Amino acid sequence: MSDRFRREPPREPVIGEEYPPVIGGYEPDEPVIGLEEDDREAWGDGGSYPDEYEEEAYEPEWEYGLPEPEPSEARQPLLYVFLALVLGFAAVLAYLVLDSLRGNSPGEPSAALRIDRPLNEDRVTVGTDAEVAVRAAADEPITRFELYVNGKLVDSQDAGTPQNGVYSATLRYRLESPGVYELVVRAVLQSGAVRESDRIRVVGVETVGERPVTIEGEVIAATTVRAGPGDSYPSLRTLEAGSRIRVTARTTDNAWLLLEGGGWVRRSAIRLLDSIEFLPRRDPTPTPVPTQTPTPEASPSPSPTPGRDRPDLTPVNASLGNGGTTLTITVANLSPNVFEGPLEVEVAGIPGGTRSRVFQVRIAENGNTTIVFELEAPITGNATVRVTVDPSNAIPELSEDNNSASFSLAPPTPAPSLSIVDVQVEGNQVRVRVRNDGGPLPATSVTVRVTANTSDESQQVSRSIALASGQETEFTVARPSASGQATVEVLIGSTVVASRTITLP
Repeated sequence: MSDRFRREPPREPVIGEEYPPVIGGYEPDEPVIGLEEDDREAWGDGGSYPDEYEEEAYEPEWEYGLPEPEPSEARQPLLYVFLALVLGFAAVLAYLVLDSLRGNSPGEPSAALRIDRPLNEDRVTVGTDAEVAVRAAADEPITRFELYVNGKLVDSQDAGTPQNGVYSATLRYRLESPGVYELVVRAVLQSGAVRESDRIRVVGVETVGERPVTIEGEVIAATTVRAGPGDSYPSLRTLEAGSRIRVTARTTDNAWLLLEGGGWVRRSAIRLLDSIEFLPRRDPTPTPVPTQTPTPEASPSPSPTPGRDRPDLTPVNASLGNGGTTLTITVANLSPNVFEGPLEVEVAGIPGGTRSRVFQVRIAENGNTTIVFELEAPITGNATVRVTVDPSNAIPELSEDNNSASFSLAPPTPAPSLSIVDVQVEGNQVRVRVRNDGGPLPATSVTVRVTANTSDESQQVSRSIALASGQETEFTVARPSASGQATVEVLIGSTVVASRTITLP
């Protein structure tokens, strides 16, 4: 019941007191100031409200902005069950989507394929046969492998029998023009299902022609250089990690690399700085059997060492000398067998064209020797020459693949040339000025000597000097006691390189 008409603050209920309490806190017959008689009758004796003031029980309603009432605890388990069902359905749906992206529907067989060769981004020479090596494993038999190049089937092969559960196959293809090609291998399973390998790209390149082909490499692990492409060949030397090398050829299986200057190393120990596809393939070939045909006049006779005791000759260095008129060539014997006899050496890229000479040499096992090749005209600028030893293969060797090498030549450096440019006699001293009119003179002991011609008395001084071209220096020598003519000499070691006649006052 509403109390909005109360004139006094409500009193608290008291035990034993009549209830409801008297409105206003007065007795029924007690006069109230300001209360008319009609009003008193309206209130009644019991102090109860008239009927028109009766109100219904107040039910509070939720208003916007106030916290919502908490849900009933009886409803929360149902909410958890609903969320669990939604999450389970989402997980199943995600699994089905991912499995379809992998190409395997639920219950279908699976297979794993891997292309071992070529590697991604390898370069392949156009117009030549190339190979793709693939391995695979599956939970049901594989019946066939198929090779696709840019989506076109180019080769197929029966899978055969797996070894230890792994199938292997070699498929072949040929690129007809330069460009980028995509390779993929498909495995056909016994059930008819098809599985694909990862796709790799190869680059078709034109043949490099006749120009010398060498690419640089870096040794990534200490490795042994051998006389041939295999561990059964003799060991020649060891390359340390970090060494830089130049490679001129490779074996067909790309397992071994031929070094410039001779010797083979495993590819796994070398990091090539360019594509291996640039290198020509060279596998060991059987040594040709000498025939009874007459030997050309300029060709040497075969080495007298018979059977397996054969040398392995290769050029390892070439440099210009004598003002560019001679070529000094170093030839190494990479074999544990001595070679002695005539050796033909051919040089291409020199003035006058390709020329050959025959030299009588003796090269110890794993040793080397130098020969001087006379040129018809001097080489005065930068040049590249190709040196070939035993070009007609008249000498049976352990390896016939390393008889040629290319070398870059720089113009020969002029020799130093000392001259006397001035001599001054001052009291008891002779001052001699020396100039270098030739190439650079490294630190060298130089002597200046003054000899009196009338008495053979001489005085000299020595010191180590280094002079660039055109540079001068001065020597001070004690004066001989005699007068008259004297000779001033400049010596390097015991050789007189400059002299002048003076007069001693």
